[in-house]
Amino acid sequence: AKNKQEKLSRAEKLSIGETDLDEFVGVANGDDYLDADEKAQYLAVCIDIRNSLSLGVDFDKYKSGTLLSRDASQSGPMLMGIATQDENTMKYTNVLEDTNRYDLYEALGADMLKLLKDLDLPEYDGSLDGVNISSVSDVYDHKDMLESKAKRDFIKYFDEEAGALRKWSKYPLMLFGYSAEEWCIANDLWNKFNLKCDFLTPVHVKLLADLYYKAAKTTIPAVYQFMEGLKKLASEVHKQNTDLLVHSAYSNFPFMQNYFKKESKSVFIYGKSAKKNGGVKDKVNLSVQVTTEKRNFHKTRSGTPANAIHAIDSDLLKM
Repeated sequence: AKNKQEKLSRAEKLSIGETDLDEFVGVANGDDYLDADEKAQYLAVCIDIRNSLSLGVDFDKYKSGTLLSRDASQSGPMLMGIATQDENTMKYTNVLEDTNRYDLYEALGADMLKLLKDLDLPEYDGSLDGVNISSVSDVYDHKDMLESKAKRDFIKYFDEEAGALRKWSKYPLMLFGYSAEEWCIANDLWNKFNLKCDFLTPVHVKLLADLYYKAAKTTIPAVYQFMEGLKKLASEVHKQNTDLLVHSAYSNFPFMQNYFKKESKSVFIYGKSAKKNGGVKDKVNLSVQVTTEKRNFHKTRSGTPANAIHAIDSDLLKM
């Protein structure tokens, strides 16, 4: 029950699974589960455990086998940590047995904030207080002082707003796992927060996106290198100028989807009845998206890393 206890560490979850196994299997076979806070989710976990046991797998050897499929948070970095055997990444995504529960978002956010505080920038002089930065040219005209203002604004904001640092770290991590560059992360942060934070300018979000990349390089180094490698693979796929479809070994998951450009096409639809329109059938002009034979190289390039991670996910679960 989420409102009755703190979040459990992976070791504590495993302990409950081992001691209450009969109860989980009983629920999966029809026992009452209506007292659970999240009935459907609880039943799904019980069915997963029952089905896993029926496979005859040695779970003393693969202790995280049933838990992996039910961890919806941080799954990309978690899987990459397992794949690369990077202890730092596995620690922060709670793969390793430990009585403490770690939070990758908080860890990355803390490193990002440290980098922000260590930035060698002149102290903000207050010259832009009350100034409406409304155009790109205004931003470039005041870029140096805006960076100083951004440093001051973010340090104050993260100090005063509970949970803000974790939230600002969570969105970049989700994008980072889908091969986004700093500008993409900055754009996403702008779209999500510019209406909530009246102090933001494009310089603010780009500065934080740059720092996030630097934090990822040291906090989760194996994941960072993993993503860089996948980007290089994506570039090679992009150069092929053709479809590429590879299936993962165990699960047969499609490694690469086929992406084609779409274009709008006008289509006229005629109504069936003409009685209410003076004997003339209604004619409606619709605009529809039609798939063409042209390749969408941008989607091909950006989709490769994400599909590779999903393929690893499906292989691990199947194994």
